[in-house]
Amino acid sequence: MNETIELGLPIHSSVPGFKLLDHQQAQVTLEMIMGKRGALLAFIGGIWHQSSVRRIFWLQRHAYKFSMLETPVTLILRETISTLNGFHMSSPLPIPFPTLADEDGAVHHAYKMDRHPGVLLIDKHYILQEKWLMPTERVFPEVQEVLKTIQGIT
Repeated sequence: MNETIELGLPIHSSVPGFKLLDHQQAQVTLEMIMGKRGALLAFIGGIWHQSSVRRIFWLQRHAYKFSMLETPVTLILRETISTLNGFHMSSPLPIPFPTLADEDGAVHHAYKMDRHPGVLLIDKHYILQEKWLMPTERVFPEVQEVLKTIQGIT
């Protein structure tokens, strides 16, 4: 018998809260990053990996569109705070969203995002509404698809 394994948390499941530090060592919780409609959580590989840098640029380019729909972006990385700080200092453009250090991978594990990059759309009730899991060769989903999904949240 073949079993299908679902990657990431199941759609419409409650998501766990978290407390992580950002690149400036400020504590950030899930509650703090939620907008009026919810939040987009982005999980990527190592911050200096070529595909990760492309994903960060994608987020930089589109974060304002998501924020205008009251659904801000947060990036959660399995990196140290000093690595995140170094990335912020070297970025040619400001990073307009929190970057959080999940050094021990506990949040990645809790969200079942250990093995793949992706974006999770969480509504204001802390329910996972959609997930886009990305293969290595793809940066992130089509921005119009994400925007349309956010607009569908009530």
